[in-house]
Amino acid sequence: MAINIWRKQKDSNNIPARITRLDKPSLLDWYNTTLMELGASFDRYRHHGSDLEQLNELMEILNNLHKEIGSRERNSH
Repeated sequence: MAINIWRKQKDSNNIPARITRLDKPSLLDWYNTTLMELGASFDRYRHHGSDLEQLNELMEILNNLHKEIGSRERNSH
């Protein structure tokens, strides 16, 4: 599961170095994987009583991935 690789950072204002070091294809792969895990985690939360904290972590990871991809797009134009 992707969540084990992405330990939550205390400082949520900065994108973690482990994300900024990824090449674009890897960023896109992790974005896709995290998005799918977010859907599955939401289903577990909504229908099976799972904890909301995992959704919070996945949302933070997805947001960081999204910001990094967006940053690279802005810098390439």
